[in-house]
Amino acid sequence: MSQVIETIKEKPDDVYYLFNVFADTLIKQTMWSQGTKMEIIEIGPREKLWSSFQLLPISGAQFSFTVAFELSGDIVEVMYDYKFEFLLKRVPMKKLMMKMIKKTVNPTMASLIIKSLNEAKKKIKEKPTSEVAKSVSTDDPLKVLKMKMINGEISEEEYLRKKQLLED
Repeated sequence: MSQVIETIKEKPDDVYYLFNVFADTLIKQTMWSQGTKMEIIEIGPREKLWSSFQLLPISGAQFSFTVAFELSGDIVEVMYDYKFEFLLKRVPMKKLMMKMIKKTVNPTMASLIIKSLNEAKKKIKEKPTSEVAKSVSTDDPLKVLKMKMINGEISEEEYLRKKQLLED
């Protein structure tokens, strides 16, 4: 299920850079008291501006979602698409749990995406570009590699090759 959750009416000069800062801001978010973490699991080609994220654990379920920036004239639509998957094969009352999780998680994720987008827009307005680039976290080599691909600094093939080297 895909939905538009935000429309940026004045398209920034560098939408790709805004997306990069947004993705970095979003993965720093946590949910609930357990401090559930988010991670990027897939990134689309630079010109497409989408990335899939994963959230674990949620009651034995895997929650993944995709955020995409759709460019249309002078506006940018921020789209959100989510799906659930239970990691455990036998989950008591699976259907009931699925309904409950969807009711609580979907609005929470939509609000986190909007919050991250607003923070990213503020960061870009408040700081010169070079300072924002420095503030993007560089403590995880895989994350740095993903961001380089988003920025178009490396190709998808180079990303996959280097990712394999880092994981070995």
